Amino acid sequence: MSSNLVLYYVSSSPSCRAAYLVARELDVDVELKYINLFREDNLTPEYLKINPSGTVPSLVDGSTTVWDSHAIMIYLAEKYCKNGQLYPRDFVKRTLVNERLFFEASYLFARLFEICDPLCDGREKTISQDKIDRVIRGYKSVENFFIDDNEYIAAPVMTLADFSMWTTLSTLNYLIPINAEKFPKLTKYLKMLESHPSYEINREGAERHADYVLKCLHGMEYNGKIAVEIFRESKNYSHIIHEWDHITSKELEKGSDEDEEAVDA
Repeated sequence: MSSNLVLYYVSSSPSCRAAYLVARELDVDVELKYINLFREDNLTPEYLKINPSGTVPSLVDGSTTVWDSHAIMIYLAEKYCKNGQLYPRDFVKRTLVNERLFFEASYLFARLFEICDPLCDGREKTISQDKIDRVIRGYKSVENFFIDDNEYIAAPVMTLADFSMWTTLSTLNYLIPINAEKFPKLTKYLKMLESHPSYEINREGAERHADYVLKCLHGMEYNGKIAVEIFRESKNYSHIIHEWDHITSKELEKGSDEDEEAVDA
């Protein structure tokens, strides 16, 4: 579907991937503009006019700007989803989708952030048991979301809640692996999504994100430099509060020559 949408995007960010995958699901063409957070592209005056929080993703649709992945997904569904499947028109069904969306935003994504942020700037060198326990508590909650034999998070069919949950869970699963015996429904759910047309896009981004975080955890090199030092050299991290990602444009899918120069600069 032709459009003039522009999505400011970093492929390793769960939030960015969620917004992009919804656009793909709706067959809506979006122009992807890659943001280099180390270069502080997200803190330029031009970008802050689009998104005053300086986060990613952001969507521009003509004179309309939308930021926060959940708001972007809802905007896309309201405008382009004619059958109401992704974001039901029924008040009660939509409320259930909202519950799951807000859980991902306020709890599950927050657990990912509290692990990644202190590891990547060197304030912590391990993932504490308390943090692991909070992630596992999140897995338990999601396990309980599969009610009435539903295969998906909030309905018998895929909704916005699935895209939001799927992308964050994919990165968390690399860091704190999901126990298949304790969480069989969640494990089955993620296995089922391996057949989704956007699976590889999500997998590659999640793997890239987790790879960087794990290299920070173990003091390993990333692109020829100690991963933590790459992060410390950026003044950007204190501004990335919600829609978070630490991977440079060079690491984006199908990185262009322009992206590579941006990283090397």
